[in-house]
Amino acid sequence: MNSARKVLPLARICARQLAQDAKHGEVKEVPSKYFARLKEAQKRFQVDDGVPIFLKAGLRDRVLYRATAALTFVGMAMSAQVLYSLAIR
Repeated sequence: MNSARKVLPLARICARQLAQDAKHGEVKEVPSKYFARLKEAQKRFQVDDGVPIFLKAGLRDRVLYRATAALTFVGMAMSAQVLYSLAIR
């Protein structure tokens, strides 16, 4: 019970601080070059060109996708090998 009495004021202070930060916080302007880059990326990802969203960033996405697929296949093959070796013993 004593620990709950110690924690409750701390929780109130934290909640008050978070509420004050959100209420009195300043809204900072986003630099225009970053905003323009963000808008271009949004346009590129919104185009309906039949490419899945996880491949829209180009070569980097294709390489990561294929590497993930290859590692998954290798992991499944190694799991099958372990199960087979355990089964024949």
